[in-house]
Amino acid sequence: MPTTATLTKQTEFSEEQFSMQWVTAAGHALKLRHICKEDSFKFTSFIKNLSSIAHHFRFGSSNYKLSQVDILNLCNPLPNECIHLIIVLREDDEEQIIGSAQYVIQSDRHRCEFSIIVADDWKYHGLGLRLINGLAKLGRVQGIKEMFGRILSTNQEMITFVQELGFSITDSAEGSWLKIATIDLESIR
Repeated sequence: MPTTATLTKQTEFSEEQFSMQWVTAAGHALKLRHICKEDSFKFTSFIKNLSSIAHHFRFGSSNYKLSQVDILNLCNPLPNECIHLIIVLREDDEEQIIGSAQYVIQSDRHRCEFSIIVADDWKYHGLGLRLINGLAKLGRVQGIKEMFGRILSTNQEMITFVQELGFSITDSAEGSWLKIATIDLESIR
């Protein structure tokens, strides 16, 4: 079990460890960064504007709505429990969230469960890869060895994506309708 001093060290991140900026081939300025409580309105808008299929695959329901308390908790995570990264599109001095990924550290402190979602219009632009790589980098800093996620078996797009990254896929204990994608964080660079 990590000591308090170790946990403090593992949860303090410099800007270089979690922030990255780039411009797409189409000229869009994007930034990968930690979410913060000031992002709650943008995050609410991001979730609201997802397609019903994206809602279904991410939340298990096409009409799932996050409460205001859920939004505030997602936008202000405790770093020793959860990491939440976003990708923002910057246009006209305004930021719009177009991708989100987070992990929750498990009680053993060596594993984390991840979730990821990218705006429908931004799929197949490499955002998922940048988000997963960002989570893996921060996970390694926190001493996490393994990352896993739960994926509906009907979400073949996501299953293919994580398999291409090297995740192994198994059926969950709940049945073949729910897959578990697992990877050793050292294999993601």
